[in-house]
Amino acid sequence: MGVNPPLPIKQLDEIWEITQTKDFNYELTRFLWRKRDSQTSILSQIEHAFELLSSIGWWIATQGFQDLFFQRYTLSDCALVEHTLREIGAIELADLFGEAKQIYLRHKTDLSEEEFQDLNPFDFLEPDGSRFDEIADIVSDGVLLEFEKGLAAYARKHHMEFSF
Repeated sequence: MGVNPPLPIKQLDEIWEITQTKDFNYELTRFLWRKRDSQTSILSQIEHAFELLSSIGWWIATQGFQDLFFQRYTLSDCALVEHTLREIGAIELADLFGEAKQIYLRHKTDLSEEEFQDLNPFDFLEPDGSRFDEIADIVSDGVLLEFEKGLAAYARKHHMEFSF
């Protein structure tokens, strides 16, 4: 039994023609991963926001909610994710993410990127630790599903900011 070759990555013009939301998001994410990994192109802010949000469910399922802040996102990524969630209409998720971010930041508003990277994801004081865990459970239990269509609409709205 041979190994199946990887599926070819669709071109951007092919992706815009996909009508099924799940397939559209999947193919656009694959396209952006290739673009990012090529090291010859830099993702636009819109592309970066889409890529961060399209992989949030996978990241939470495989690494855990707290690792979004600890390993996956920069401090500026957190702001971009929260802003984009609001733009696509996932207000509940944006509110939860913003609250979790404030807990993770220990309610400090003036942290540098370096200070953010040095935070320990496991030493929250109570009641913040319990609330952070509660938010993680809420988000993991399906709130993420609310923004899949909004994410596709966001990409289509900003399609001119996606490039080869």
